[in-house]
Amino acid sequence: MYYHVRSVLELAALTATEKMVLVALADMADEEGKCWPSLATLIARTSLSDRCIQRSLRRIPAEFLVMQPGAGRHRTTLYQLRLPLPETVTLSPKTPNVSPKTPNVSPQTPTVVPPKHQEAPIKRPGRDQEAPILPFASPVFAEAWQSWQTHRKELRKPLTAVSMQALSKQFQTMGEPRAIAAIQHSIAHGWQGCFEPAPPKDAKPLQRPGEIPSVHLKLKDVFRDRSIDP
Repeated sequence: MYYHVRSVLELAALTATEKMVLVALADMADEEGKCWPSLATLIARTSLSDRCIQRSLRRIPAEFLVMQPGAGRHRTTLYQLRLPLPETVTLSPKTPNVSPKTPNVSPQTPTVVPPKHQEAPIKRPGRDQEAPILPFASPVFAEAWQSWQTHRKELRKPLTAVSMQALSKQFQTMGEPRAIAAIQHSIAHGWQGCFEPAPPKDAKPLQRPGEIPSVHLKLKDVFRDRSIDP
């Protein structure tokens, strides 16, 4: 019973192990302070070894606990607790269980609560705005753009309207072939941002329109040194 446990907790003459064993017995005791648990039950309740439990039972003073071997149910040891009641606990005499009469209450009609007015959701800048129009209308770019959106969702970084507008301007500057290559390159590397692939180290610089090749310039210098008109 709960007041037996409180009585054990208020005892100051016991060690921690003895008090733990006595608390387990008090928790299983009836109103008269009697219980008859087996040794296996006490081991499961206290998480102590059998030797530790038996040694603690022998050390508990007889003024707190009396043991009667074989007097309990199934020939187990009967434990009789002799604990003073806490000051805040008073035992009331037993009264027969009588179910209280319920007064006759007429059923009340449920009140109908009008539905609350639902306000329109507030649009957050940069997230709930409409997506910008794609810079290129070709099916190839549309497929690459859909792959890029799926890739960002897998990274748990979905594109916002602001980032879509910035990418659209960037792709317009790059051109469609470079934009598609940048998307495929960034997805292959698992990047969050969109970057173009770096040019190979042995790549030759591109010749601008109207620019004279460097080989022709060198030959012209040779002919000039030899005073030969090319």
